[in-house]
Amino acid sequence: MQTVKISTYQAATLLTITMLATSILLVPSNVASEAGRDAWLSFILGTLLGMLTALLAAALAQKHGNAGFHAIAEKVMGSLPGKLLGLLYLAFYLLLTASLIREFASFMATAFMPLTPISVFVLLFTVSCICTAYLGLEVIARLSEIVLPVIVFFLLLILFLQSDQYELSALLPLLRTPPENILRGAFVFWGWSGQVFFLLLLYPYLEKPGQALKASLIAVSIVGFFLTAGAFSLETVLQYPLTERTVFALLAFVRLINLTGFLLERVDAVVIVIWVAGAFVKASFMLHITSISLAQVFGVTESRHFLLPLAALNSALSIFLFESSKELETFIHFLWPIITLFFLVLIPFLLYFLSFPASKRSSAPGNKGGGQQ
Repeated sequence: MQTVKISTYQAATLLTITMLATSILLVPSNVASEAGRDAWLSFILGTLLGMLTALLAAALAQKHGNAGFHAIAEKVMGSLPGKLLGLLYLAFYLLLTASLIREFASFMATAFMPLTPISVFVLLFTVSCICTAYLGLEVIARLSEIVLPVIVFFLLLILFLQSDQYELSALLPLLRTPPENILRGAFVFWGWSGQVFFLLLLYPYLEKPGQALKASLIAVSIVGFFLTAGAFSLETVLQYPLTERTVFALLAFVRLINLTGFLLERVDAVVIVIWVAGAFVKASFMLHITSISLAQVFGVTESRHFLLPLAALNSALSIFLFESSKELETFIHFLWPIITLFFLVLIPFLLYFLSFPASKRSSAPGNKGGGQQ
């Protein structure tokens, strides 16, 4: 039995941070490059697609007794194919975590400390995350309870402080962008809203699995609101050409805020607080679930032994997979949505489809092996 349990609220905060923490940096400019002034429509569509992913994840888990993803894979596909699929997902988790670590390092080096080597940020960030991951899911979940309200507060503060500079005419005429471009922008954002799939990894640890779908839909809604509101604000303040060319659009946005008479002198610090806190929780969570998944695939009871090798591997991958920040941006824009949707939507859908005949066989009368792994 699982002794670690987290509440519905903790699951919602953890899923929200997982989707929101990194999407607020690079995604606005990537979506704007596809959808132009109608990027906000792409975010709305991407939010709806994320909700569909949440429904798929919940339906798959509920069909198999609220089991976790890797247990479901072995049940539907059989032990050996399920473990092979688990290894494929481990590679995906590694790629996700490595790109997150590199995104953090590139952000800090590009925006704030250009003379500091990337490897320094990678090392410091990874060491901090592995310490948190070692403490377990309960600690990470409690941390998300603290971090998410801080992120929400600062995001609302940023939107409020810049509200007097909105130029609504920048959005006109509406629907100037071709529909296929808006759909491509939604596809880009789906690569992040689809990360609500990690709900499937949390099911075995939920106090109330029946409320998991509610938690995931709330998480997607919060992320969709801030990304849509952010796209609206970025287009009405920065205007489309600048938004498209700006890699860290949120940073450019806050640097335009006039803080005369306000208590904070540098709003850049707000961006650091939002991004570092969110990325820290997400990376810690990814390291933890990777170690748990690795232990499940190989049938090991203690997953913490994998944390140090995983951290070292993620650090190395984050440095050697991407030669520059531009290469990382290109990867996130063009390849990442395809990779994530393959793992977070297509394969879960196939497992859900295949589970119908598997469930019929397991419940058939006279099938003495039904329900056994």
